[in-house]
Amino acid sequence: MLADYRITLPLQTPGTADARARALLEKACGQVGFISNMYANMGHP
Repeated sequence: MLADYRITLPLQTPGTADARARALLEKACGQVGFISNMYANMGHP
């Protein structure tokens, strides 16, 4: 039997992320002007 699993975590922003992820999100935003969904999802510890 196959089952599809989905994890629904809120997107991370510089205001909600921890210090390490915040630095990466701010760097990504500075380079492209916005935070893509890929980075916002990868900001979880």
